[in-house]
Amino acid sequence: MMINLMINSRKEYWFLTFKLLITRQSQTIAFVSILIFALCNLFSKPVFAQIGLTPEHIDQADFLSEVPIVSSATRLNQKITEVPASITIIDREMIEASGATEIPQLFRLVPGYISYYVFGNQFGVTNRGLTIEFPGDLEVMIDGRSVYEPIFSAVEWSSLGITVEDIDYIEVLRGSNTPAYGSNAYLGAINIVTANPVKAYGTNINVTLGDLHTRNTQIKQNGSVGAANYSLGVSYRSNEGFPRLKKQENPIPFDRIQDSNEALHLNLRLIYTPTVFDTIDFQVGVGKSDLDIPGNDLTDGPNGFNEREIETNYQFIQWRKSLQNTNEIQLQFYHNRLAVDEIRELGPLSGLLSVPPSFIPLIFDGHADEDIVTGIRDTISERFDLELQHKLNLAEHQRLVWGAGARYDKIRSEFLLGRKDAVDELQYRLFANWEWRLRENLTFNFGAMSEHNNIVGNFISPRAAVNYQFLPGQVIHSSYTYGNRTPSVLESSQYQATSFADGTLIDVDINFDDDIDESKVREVEIGYLGNFLNSKLTVDLRAFRTETDRVIGEVINLFPDLSGDVHTVSNTMDWVSKGFDTQIQFRPSNTILLSLQYAYTDFHGNRFKRVEPLEIPALNRELPRHNANLLVSKAFKQGWNASFVWFYVSEVAWRQGDLIKSQDRLDLRLAKTFNIGARAAKAELIVHNLLNDYPEFEDFNLFDTRVFLRLSINLP
Repeated sequence: MMINLMINSRKEYWFLTFKLLITRQSQTIAFVSILIFALCNLFSKPVFAQIGLTPEHIDQADFLSEVPIVSSATRLNQKITEVPASITIIDREMIEASGATEIPQLFRLVPGYISYYVFGNQFGVTNRGLTIEFPGDLEVMIDGRSVYEPIFSAVEWSSLGITVEDIDYIEVLRGSNTPAYGSNAYLGAINIVTANPVKAYGTNINVTLGDLHTRNTQIKQNGSVGAANYSLGVSYRSNEGFPRLKKQENPIPFDRIQDSNEALHLNLRLIYTPTVFDTIDFQVGVGKSDLDIPGNDLTDGPNGFNEREIETNYQFIQWRKSLQNTNEIQLQFYHNRLAVDEIRELGPLSGLLSVPPSFIPLIFDGHADEDIVTGIRDTISERFDLELQHKLNLAEHQRLVWGAGARYDKIRSEFLLGRKDAVDELQYRLFANWEWRLRENLTFNFGAMSEHNNIVGNFISPRAAVNYQFLPGQVIHSSYTYGNRTPSVLESSQYQATSFADGTLIDVDINFDDDIDESKVREVEIGYLGNFLNSKLTVDLRAFRTETDRVIGEVINLFPDLSGDVHTVSNTMDWVSKGFDTQIQFRPSNTILLSLQYAYTDFHGNRFKRVEPLEIPALNRELPRHNANLLVSKAFKQGWNASFVWFYVSEVAWRQGDLIKSQDRLDLRLAKTFNIGARAAKAELIVHNLLNDYPEFEDFNLFDTRVFLRLSINLP
């Protein structure tokens, strides 16, 4: 009934959506999107019919072939047997079988990766890195566009603007990839590839309803306009986050945690092929999210939570030109903008300090008691990135990709920076990767990224690797990577303080270190990839040792303010992680999939926590020693499909959370495809966590059993 209602009122739905999305920053983008959407209804001749091609001629590399082709390891399209690093592909079949309702949940399918809820609608994803609220050690891209946010020095997953249904496949590097993608790929890299409009036509509607008052809707229109194929989609997402529970420690005046979310996003993608040699990929998007953030200590709002509003928009254009002898030139530019508004009304200062109002003038040199208002108000982050890339064949068995780029990051936030003007970072980069197939079964890869910015100056991240196929379908590779991670523009400039309305200082919370420097990583990896039973069985094994130096964190220094100390952002941690991970996939037929992932990590290091008295605690439980998952999917007759995913994580002392004992979880999915006249449809029943309730990241984040119903329908 709900689907029929949406179909019948499609025009009204689009009208309301555009009305809601048009803001001061996005009026132009929304107008162009509406114009294109109107034109789409006037033209329907596929571009390939006009230029005499079929879509297969310009499809992405077929990563599901007998020897999969990937591109995220070195920027070259390579057989997975020839890449210099271990890589996991999460294809569309795995995405659907997982029953994931949020994108970060998918990375539980990658051995060694840790995906977790910080609270109900904020996620963290790391590859054996810091288990903090905003882990900043991964480069995450959508179709090659970085979504790393300078405001958070990390990825803000709830504001990506795409959903699980938008994804075609994901390539995940399980080790450092700074030689290919630079500083942000310190411990790994993720490239999320969205569905190509070339392969889709008509209108698709997805609706997900379920526990936590989940109400998710997505409508996507696909088609063609002249020589361009397009996809125009809008998504609305809403839920109430974790069940509202009392905090178990440090009781506060309210009874329940609130961490709900409501988000609306609009995306447009155009693939324009004016000639058989040229392809232009154009993408724009706008969005708005309203999140409730659980408070803590002095940041608690009057109801125990703070309201955070996030507005985003992006523009991306990429031009690829095929040259002779499979050479290629690519030029791309993108702009990301994120604005955050979060006001924290803390109440009277006397109440925060638990003293009578008459004491405030005595403590603060005659200053009267006052209501304290703080928060990430009027905070704006922008990123501009321009890059040129050239792929060429040097000789019969040698290929090279090289390129150069420039990136400009700018943030403005009086709360985060202690100043009204903006701070910025300008970065230049030069990169190259050389592939040399010395023999049919022996391949060398040499790559490097040279970067320069106005924070730390110059640094170079090189890699050398060799792949040896000792038997048909049996490959080992070995690599050494030396990487760097520069401080983000926020980490190099952060100054957070609480003040009276006239600017009189009350307390300094966070300050930056003038001598902050880049972090270092040295990683040795030995991998094995084997195909058996005519490639029905694949075994991927990786052993590694990763040494990190001068990792950025916070150290507590003495400071003459209310608390007597300040947290200084500086190079404070060193650690070593070593171990192995494996992924085993078995596809005995085109109806059965079994995928097993397991990772073992031996992690230890030190953290410089406090200057006086000197405190250097050990790091050893901040990462799980074991994490594993098993995915099983089976397709039956008459359109039925069933799958389950089992997850296990051993004990973790979450770096900014609580000590959580080992936990496991079982998710189930039952799906049925059917037709409604000429319309293809699918219904899914998804159950998350059929086992016991467990806490995630913090004691009060109780993950209970959750049931969802997802319906999708395709209109011609």
